[in-house]
Amino acid sequence: FLKKQGNGDRTRFNKYLHLRQWLKFHKLELLTTADAPDYEDPEPVAIEDEELEIFWQFCPPGKRLLFTLLLCCGLRKGEIQTLRWVDLVGGREPHIRIQPRPEYNWFPKKHHCRDVPIADDELWAQLMHRKMLSKSPLVFHTASGKPLTHHWEDTQRIFRNAKLDMAKAHPHCWRATYCTTLLRQKVDIPEIMKLMGHKDVTSTMRYMAVLNRQKRNEVMAKVRFKTAVA
Repeated sequence: FLKKQGNGDRTRFNKYLHLRQWLKFHKLELLTTADAPDYEDPEPVAIEDEELEIFWQFCPPGKRLLFTLLLCCGLRKGEIQTLRWVDLVGGREPHIRIQPRPEYNWFPKKHHCRDVPIADDELWAQLMHRKMLSKSPLVFHTASGKPLTHHWEDTQRIFRNAKLDMAKAHPHCWRATYCTTLLRQKVDIPEIMKLMGHKDVTSTMRYMAVLNRQKRNEVMAKVRFKTAVA
């Protein structure tokens, strides 16, 4: 039923856990671990700085603003697809307001609603320039004015042309890169939770795996074994 509703594997697994916890609270042992839906929580992967340099070399000029926004704001797929000009709030602290967009049948979860700062002045200037030339209520859209839904395919095409790791050719990797950048630059965890739209800290701390993996690789790169290889 949840699959038919469009729920992903992780969402279905979390709902199973919540239901099992609720049943146990009421002393109803109706579910066991054997009833859990199949789900393996993969570690998130982020795009490294050297990979980004190569990506920008192969990214068409007309696509750069969209991917820059993903990199600098960590938006979810639905948040970027239905992004409207009215969601861009100017003033002294420009930001993107994540809120329901009923005209596109897009309703985020309550804890996903948030304000995401746009701290890069050049990025904001480019967005405002695009707005001046736009006749659509959407920031990014198809030729017919509908929400842009093929940036996943665009990501894969650019990664393939640039001969980059195809495992990272997914829109969510930009969100992971955003989060790990915040973690690397010592932004407070509660603040990162707000910026990411996370309900609990475990969702945020998943991205520590990227930093731990990087640190482990740096350590291993310095290790030397006495082998027969010259």
